[in-house]
Amino acid sequence: MTYTLPLNLLYIDSYDSFAYNIIDLIKSTSIIANDAPYDLNLTIIQDNDLSVLSDLITFSKKLSQFHGIIIGPGPGNPRNFNHENSIIYNIFNRFKDTLAKTPILGICLGFQSMSYLYAHCSICELDNIKHGQIYEMELLNNNINNDDKNIFENYPRTFKSVRYHSLHITNITADLIPLVVTKEKNIATNDTIIMGGKIRDRCWFGVQYHPESCCSEYGQLLFDNFIGKFVLPNYSNVKLDDHNMEFTETHREFDTNLTINTPKNIEIDYRVIDIPKNITNIPQFLINLGEFINAFDSNFVLLASSKLQPNCGQYSIFGLSIQNKTTVFQYIVATGEFFRYLYTHDNSTAVIDSSIITKDEYWSKIEKFMEDKTVDLSAMEEYNNAAKDLNELPFIGGIMGGIGYELGWCVPMESNIEKDKTIDSLLVYIENTIVIDHINNKMYFISINGKTDDIPLFGLIMNSIMRNEIDDTHVNNNVCTAKVKTVVKPDKQKYIAMFNKCQEYLNKGDSYELCLTNQCEIHLENTDPTKIGWMLFKKLLLLNPAPFSSYINFPQYKLVSSSPERFLKWDEKLTCELRPIKGTVSKKKVNDDIKEATKILNTPKEFGENLMIVDLIRNDLYENLPLVKLEKLMGIEEFETVYQLVSVIKGYASNSSGDRPVTIPTSGFQILKKSLPPGSMTGAPKKSSVEILYKDIEGDMYKNRKIYSGVTGYYGINRRGDWSVNIRCMYSLADPLVWRLGCGGAITVLSNAEDEYEEMLTKLNSTLQIF
Repeated sequence: MTYTLPLNLLYIDSYDSFAYNIIDLIKSTSIIANDAPYDLNLTIIQDNDLSVLSDLITFSKKLSQFHGIIIGPGPGNPRNFNHENSIIYNIFNRFKDTLAKTPILGICLGFQSMSYLYAHCSICELDNIKHGQIYEMELLNNNINNDDKNIFENYPRTFKSVRYHSLHITNITADLIPLVVTKEKNIATNDTIIMGGKIRDRCWFGVQYHPESCCSEYGQLLFDNFIGKFVLPNYSNVKLDDHNMEFTETHREFDTNLTINTPKNIEIDYRVIDIPKNITNIPQFLINLGEFINAFDSNFVLLASSKLQPNCGQYSIFGLSIQNKTTVFQYIVATGEFFRYLYTHDNSTAVIDSSIITKDEYWSKIEKFMEDKTVDLSAMEEYNNAAKDLNELPFIGGIMGGIGYELGWCVPMESNIEKDKTIDSLLVYIENTIVIDHINNKMYFISINGKTDDIPLFGLIMNSIMRNEIDDTHVNNNVCTAKVKTVVKPDKQKYIAMFNKCQEYLNKGDSYELCLTNQCEIHLENTDPTKIGWMLFKKLLLLNPAPFSSYINFPQYKLVSSSPERFLKWDEKLTCELRPIKGTVSKKKVNDDIKEATKILNTPKEFGENLMIVDLIRNDLYENLPLVKLEKLMGIEEFETVYQLVSVIKGYASNSSGDRPVTIPTSGFQILKKSLPPGSMTGAPKKSSVEILYKDIEGDMYKNRKIYSGVTGYYGINRRGDWSVNIRCMYSLADPLVWRLGCGGAITVLSNAEDEYEEMLTKLNSTLQIF
C-alpha cells in the first residue's frame, strides 16, 4: 500500500488577476507532480476575508498547520494595510513569532509587504513605472552559491523576467538581505531597484518581479526550490490537526449536476446543399440571404463570419425564430427582472416565467434550461445518420444571443441601480438553424424539433439558391437610408480628464492597466424601426467585414457588430480558446504598410498592453482547467481599417498526463460565466480595475456599458460554444431611433492622452462610416 503525506500550503490572494498562474506553478512543482509521497492540500484565502479577520485567534491556530505560505501579488500599497482590513498585515505583525519557522514566499505585493511590515524598509513610487515589461534580473554576489539556503540555486547570474509594479522597496534595513536586482536605478533616489530578497535568520523570501508571467524565465524553478529546499525540511515542525484546517470556502463552486442526454431525447433533421462555386463575395451573399429571411420575419440572430482569418471565420449561422414557439430569455441587471417568454411579432409576449432574481440565478436558469437539451453527437452516430455530418459543425441549435458587460461576476451594481433599466441580456433558444460553411461551400438547414420539410422558409431558400435567385450579386439594398439627427461624440476634454484619473490609479499601484471606454449616442430621423437595424448591419458588413460580425433583432434589443475579437470558444471536450486583441494601429497612420505597423506594435507600450491581458486570461483558464497553453503571442493580424496584436491561449480539461480532474466545470457556459467580463475590456487586475472604472472614472459619463464590452455568441445543444467581444458595435434598446456605439482602449503608464484619444476615434469611425 502506498501512503501519501499531506503537504499543507496557504496561498493569500489580493484579488490579483494572475493568482491561478502562480497556483499552477505550485501544483507543477516537481516534488508534488512527480509521484512524490506528498498530497498537496492548497488553501486559498483573500487578504480581506472578513470571516478570517473577525476571528484572528482561531486563524492563529490554523496557521500552525501550514508547511509553507505564499503571498501573491495584487493592487494596493502595504502602507495602507492594518489589522482590520488585511490578513497580510497580521501575518507580519501579530503572527510574526508564530510563523518564525514557517517558510514564506512573497511575490510583488507580498514581497513589498514583508519588507515594509516586518523588515521596516520603505515603500516608494518608481520614477518609471513598469507594467508588463521584460527586464534583465541579476543575482548579487552574496547569492551565487549552491548551498542549502539558496532559493535561486541553479539560476544563471542573469535572467529575464516580467515586471508589474509602480512601487519599490527602498531604505533597505539589516533585516532584509537583497538577493536580486535589476540594472535600472530609480532616478530620484539613485537607488538600485531590489528584485528579490530574504529576511535575515528566517526562511522568508520575496521577489518583486512576476515569475508566473508567460514571458518570465525560470518561474517554475523558483517554486521547485522554495518547496523542495525550504517547505519540505519544515515538514516535521508541523503537528497536523485536521480540525484546524477547516477554512471558510472563499472560491466560487461549479454546479456538478449537468447530465448528457441519450439520443432518444432529441430529434434532429437536416438538409445540406452545395453553394454555387461562383458565389465568392461572402458579405454580399450573407446580405442577400438575410434580405430573403428578413422578408419573412425580421426578428432573427445572425453570427456572420464575413472575413476569413486563421482558425476562425469558416462558418456563418442564422438562428430563425417562429412565432409563439421560440423561447426568449431576457434579464435586466439593475432591477433583477427576468422574463422567459414565447416570441411574437407585436411584442405581446406569452410569458412563461417572470421573477426578480440575481445575476447568478440568471446564469443558473439558462444552464438548467439547457440540461435536458444537450446531446453527445459522437454517441448518436449509429442512432442517427445526421449525427456524423453534423458533428463537424460548430452549432446545430441551442442558445444564441448577447450577454452584457454588467453580467460579469466582478462588476459592481450598487451605484447604478437607478441608472439604466433596459435589457442587459437577451438569449434565444433556436430550434431552426442555417449554417453556412464558407470553406467547403455547403449550406446546412437544421431542425432539432421536427422535420426540415415542415419549415417553409427552408424550402424556399434552398430552391432560390439552386435557381441562382440568391447569390452574391450587388443590389441596391445596401444603401443606408437612415438619416442622422444628432451624433453625440465623446468630449475630448472630458476624455483627457478621465485619462488623467486613470494615470493616478496606475501610479498608485491600484491597477496595471485600465480599459477606458466611452459611448457615442446617435439619434436618427423618423424611420421604420423594424428596418433600421438590418439597414445598418448591411452597410457595416460591407464596409468593415470581420470574422465575428453579428446581428440580433428582437423587440427592445437590437445589435449590429463587426467584431474582430473572439472571447471564448469551447468544444464538447471543454477545450477552450481565447483570442484577445490589444494593440491597435490605423492603416492610414502607416499608409497601409504592415512593416511600419509592426514597428509601432512592437513598442513596449503595445507589448505591455497585450502581455497583461494574456497573463490575465491564462489566470482565468487556470482557475477552471488543469492545462493551459499559449499558442500564439502577439501575432499581427490585418483587418479592414487597422492592424492589431492578437494572441491565442487554449485551455484543456485533461492535464498533460491525460487525467481529468473531478473539480473542473461541467460545461463551457460555466467557464464563460467565470471569465466575464472580457479581460481585454477591463484591464488588470480585473476586479480592482472594473471597480475603479465603474465607481470613479466612467460612471459619471454615461449609463452602464450594457451590450458594449459584453459578448455575443452561442451555447449549442452539441455542448459547443463560441462568443465574441462586443466591440466595433452599435446597439439600440428601448428606443429604436437611438443607438449607442462604444469605443475605448487600454490605458497604461506608457500611454499618451492624445494618442489614446486618436486611437479611440479610429475605432469609432470604423463603425460611424456607415452613415
